[in-house]
Amino acid sequence: MEENTNNLHNDKPHPNYWAAAYDFGQKNTESNYERFIKDGIWEYIRVKSGNKTAEINALNRIKKGDYIILRISVKKIKKTIIRAIGKVSGRINSCSFKVQWSSSKLWKMYFSYEGYDVYDGTIEEIKNAKFISEINEILRENWEKKMKDLNKYIDILGLKKNIILQGAPGTGKTYSTAAIALRIINGVNAKDEFEYLDHTKVMEEYQAKYDNGQIVFITFHQSMTYEDFVEGIKPKVENGNVVYNVEPGIFKQICTSAKENPKDNYVLIIDEINRGNVAKIFGELITIIETDKREIIGEPGNENQHTIIVKLPYSKEPFSVPSNLYIIGTMNTTDRSTGTLDYALRRRFSFVPILSTPVYYKEKDGTRVVLGCEELTNYYGDNPLKDKANALFAKVYNFLSKSRK
Repeated sequence: MEENTNNLHNDKPHPNYWAAAYDFGQKNTESNYERFIKDGIWEYIRVKSGNKTAEINALNRIKKGDYIILRISVKKIKKTIIRAIGKVSGRINSCSFKVQWSSSKLWKMYFSYEGYDVYDGTIEEIKNAKFISEINEILRENWEKKMKDLNKYIDILGLKKNIILQGAPGTGKTYSTAAIALRIINGVNAKDEFEYLDHTKVMEEYQAKYDNGQIVFITFHQSMTYEDFVEGIKPKVENGNVVYNVEPGIFKQICTSAKENPKDNYVLIIDEINRGNVAKIFGELITIIETDKREIIGEPGNENQHTIIVKLPYSKEPFSVPSNLYIIGTMNTTDRSTGTLDYALRRRFSFVPILSTPVYYKEKDGTRVVLGCEELTNYYGDNPLKDKANALFAKVYNFLSKSRK
């Protein structure tokens, strides 16, 4: 097979592909799957029926840059199910590996046995060229989709400054905010695009930016107030006496930092933004977060003629929102509180849907048949409603797909 020149697969030396188990003959197969994905690992667990010598040899040959494919074979329906594809980033010990899984919520892909080798062992090298080609195609599609989505978010933020990622539980809204925040802070560099999909590296840099105050993360809830978010009078004990001082809130603090460092971009991430009383929390600032009402920072001679400066009620200080601050919110669309979401918020934020991940298999002619949704499968678990929910999702998805053609 010719070497793939896509920068996703051109590690040197050439990567190998490994079919790996996650069930190991155990009753609760999902526990290992969830643990591997959550911890970013894959580990070998001995199965009595396996070929121990071959498996140990395989483990010794796995190297950084190889791909591990979590799979399970279902003989009843004669299909191999791919649950996850990950890239090996290091070795923990002789039986455990660090793996960068391709997504927080991964697809499920069905392959017919026909035309493919059947992989039943705990760990086996994949040598079937057709199978490897399919794996590369999945990786390429996933990479291209994620980069397209990331670029879309950046373009919107560049114009609007405020964005809300909305979607069902488990679609990766909060997961996506880290890469978006770093892209805003670091700027767009085509050579580094793939790095924004390496979640391990993203989270390391995210933590560094969080520690220096360039990224602030908060979660809205029903008890959140203007005093917590903007500023308020807070009690403090000094020399045995209780005194009341005006203390800046989270939003005022990051705005101040952004103004003091005009050459840097700052990002405020608001998780579950629809859970708080937005009108109460933002107060008069809901008006001045708009792009055309912000204060342009660090660009002398390019002042915004429409900048609005307000006087804060507690400190009586003049206040404006700087142009180098970006706000990213997340919103759960299944939450009933979305029905009463303040229209003022809707007008000032761009709402971008993050869609569910279809579960599908390929027919012999390459046609994809959607069976359901990964997020529904994870959400319902063993609940008998899972099959009904997936069937309804598949029906709607396939109908919409046909109507778009």
